[in-house]
Amino acid sequence: MPASFLTGGILRRMLNLIKSKIREAFMKDIDLVYFSPTGNTRKTLQAIAAGAKTQVIEHDRTYPQGRKEKLHFTKDSFVILGCPVYAGRIPPRPENIFEGIEGDDTPAVLVVTYGNREYDDALLELKNLAIENGFVPVAAAAFLAVHSYSDKLAGGRPDENDLEIMGNLGRTIREKYLRKKDCKGTLIVKGNYPYKDGMNYTPLAPEVSEDCTQCGECIPVCPVAAINPDDPTQTDPDLCIRCCACVKICPVEARKFTAPPFLATVQFLESNFAGIYKKPEIFYITED
Repeated sequence: MPASFLTGGILRRMLNLIKSKIREAFMKDIDLVYFSPTGNTRKTLQAIAAGAKTQVIEHDRTYPQGRKEKLHFTKDSFVILGCPVYAGRIPPRPENIFEGIEGDDTPAVLVVTYGNREYDDALLELKNLAIENGFVPVAAAAFLAVHSYSDKLAGGRPDENDLEIMGNLGRTIREKYLRKKDCKGTLIVKGNYPYKDGMNYTPLAPEVSEDCTQCGECIPVCPVAAINPDDPTQTDPDLCIRCCACVKICPVEARKFTAPPFLATVQFLESNFAGIYKKPEIFYITED
């Protein structure tokens, strides 16, 4: 094989490597901003970001301390905003989740996760809230995740197929948006306005059985600080948002919702939406 051929091949590889490094130098980082009491939304956003193969900065808005952080993003930033769906809407008291988050014509991808019933108006609500706060939505997605009330609803989700779709979304974000200075167009998502009524938040909290060892593992995972730090058997029903984070983390399964209205809701959901395999839905901006 001629030396000139080898030299030319090496030079081409070196030039391609240099071009790749230059492209990466102009690649935006991704900021993940999420509310995720049981961890599914966080994992979803992380899987999307992994597909984009760039630097990732996480801002966890799940807990009160994290929501105290004021976040300001510029038009050179790129943000993925995510939260779970509660009764077809974004979580209650959204001002506590997204308060103090500001964009400046900042491109953003919007993500909701839901447990096999429907996401109704949640994605539209998140889109409108993002726009109000200075973001420019370029894509949106609704992904499945096991329901916090029952493993029979979207059990095992996200699965391998979901993770592949999340990774592909991340790659699309990388190819289409991370190098752009301006992302202009219209993003249309499912949903209606005025929004449907959200969850009926009559005071309710998990019952705690005698099996409770007062280990305290439930205290830090409550997103609204409803559990008494001095006595974890006491939960403020006026604060509880029924996210079930404390129920899922209890090592002895001592925390459970036992109120008849809650159990009736679970029965309705399992009777109508268990055993159905729904697919993720993704929406992209259409250029004006």
